[in-house]
Amino acid sequence: MAEVTYASWHLDLRRFRGPASLHGCAWCGLTAEEWALDPLTEYPIQRDEPDGHPYSAFSAAYMALCRSCHRRMDKLRHQVSEADFPAALAALRASRRALVSDGHRRIDAEYRASVAEAIHRELDHRDMKRAMRKRD
Repeated sequence: MAEVTYASWHLDLRRFRGPASLHGCAWCGLTAEEWALDPLTEYPIQRDEPDGHPYSAFSAAYMALCRSCHRRMDKLRHQVSEADFPAALAALRASRRALVSDGHRRIDAEYRASVAEAIHRELDHRDMKRAMRKRD
């Protein structure tokens, strides 16, 4: 069995939960672009060697975020102390949510839902082709 690494886990996460773009950003509510490790997760966190990237082998430890919210979260980690981080994270999340109107979130969610079916069909088709190749 292959060793789980930061890179391989992110590929598996996409297989388990689908593309982040099928979800709303956990913070602002617009379409997510990336899976991000929840820095306050209670699931075990590992470090990738040699770079030391944190990751978890539990898909529930991740949240879908838009690129902007993800970058701000990562930047915040380096700006405040570990003790102040949870409160600063909550404030950042609230400020990101306040930037987007409920109407904008609703329109974005309707669009996401309209394309999700086609994306799922494509993923299913790709998985079926892969399974047929393995069978041959």
